[in-house]
Amino acid sequence: MKKYTVKGEKAGVELVRWMYVVDLGKNPVTGKRLQERRRGFTTQREANKALSKRIGEVSEKRVDLTGRNLTVGEWLDTWLEQKVANGLRPGTASSYQGHIERYLKPLLGSKKLVDLSPADVEWMLVEIRKPRPAPVKRTRGQHVNPKPMGPATARRVHATLRSALSTAKMRRYVTFNAAADIELPKVARHRVKPWSRDELTTFLDHASTEADGPLFELYATTGLRRGELLGLRWSDIDLDTRVLTVRQQLTENPHNTTGPNCMICGQHHGSVAFGEPKTENGHYRRVPLLEGVVGALMVHRLTQGDLRACHADIWVDHDLVFCRDDGTPLLPSTVSARFHELSDAAGLRRVRLHDLRHGYVSLLLESGVDIAAISKIVGHSSIQITADIYGHLADTAAQSVVDAALNGLSSVRDHGVTTGPVSDVVTAASEGETP
Repeated sequence: MKKYTVKGEKAGVELVRWMYVVDLGKNPVTGKRLQERRRGFTTQREANKALSKRIGEVSEKRVDLTGRNLTVGEWLDTWLEQKVANGLRPGTASSYQGHIERYLKPLLGSKKLVDLSPADVEWMLVEIRKPRPAPVKRTRGQHVNPKPMGPATARRVHATLRSALSTAKMRRYVTFNAAADIELPKVARHRVKPWSRDELTTFLDHASTEADGPLFELYATTGLRRGELLGLRWSDIDLDTRVLTVRQQLTENPHNTTGPNCMICGQHHGSVAFGEPKTENGHYRRVPLLEGVVGALMVHRLTQGDLRACHADIWVDHDLVFCRDDGTPLLPSTVSARFHELSDAAGLRRVRLHDLRHGYVSLLLESGVDIAAISKIVGHSSIQITADIYGHLADTAAQSVVDAALNGLSSVRDHGVTTGPVSDVVTAASEGETP
């Protein structure tokens, strides 16, 4: 235990502080003596208490001393590298990398991992949600200030840090997870508002006149995810039985343009890569196709064949249903931008491309399709996820189904109640009758 002095705020005033030194033995690799110092304790008693706790942690091997010099930034890089090596999906890796590079490392990266506190994490969550005043881009000649981060994105950044610190705790680099039990910003529940049947019809009619019309028609009538659609191959579609199987997806990582070469052609496709789709117990998802969509796909395949013949000298075959003029994969972000271009031209209210998937589910619910069957078609890992996202749509659809069913029951109308089918049932039940 050592005592030292530091300058106070007032001139000529010195403050007494205490520090401890723990002897950790010798480095098994270099043979050099290892010591750990901690400073800043205001009393000797406080320093002794911290020293006793640290000695206990070391003796019980509750901490791995090899990680004591790691910074938060170094650990985040190591953690993500290990996650990718263990099979982390490219899309998830891209999300984690964005959180780490844009938010976590700039704000917490230089701090020692063992010194990270819950207060540091709370401060980071406040900082990332502050609006940035400087314009970052131009849109139609106008400066645009970036929007402040929403609470949902902040929670995802926090989840990335919490997962990394959980692994650090498991490795005994830290004794607790500083991101656990943090009060997070509240997120207003987002109610899905997809296009109506009429709006969707308007969009598809407009898109049908464009070369990429079949892409959006397939998207709107299968409920595929964007990456699943852009990774779809002709070998995944059985036009005779009108069924497609989701075996591959395309992911885009704008933060990494130096990834591995394509396993199909050996070339590098910049920020996009093919990967395995989400599966349920290892089983690929099968999705039914509308008869009209099959016809559109057959015409599209003939058109693509002509394009392939015209560009035979540069064509790189990936068997993709939708691709560039040289056979290479489309950029997912470009497809989203194209969707907005077409929907604006059709005079429709703005929705996201992903809302075509929501609209597909909405139409199935309106038709009385069981939510368990819908969950399987769209590839959710559980029925609960489907219910959480589309619960309010399911309630509306259920009411329509009940109304349609009861309107056809002549026995209900025989009770002489004219206020409507549901009222008939309630009145009959209250009078002890069987509706």
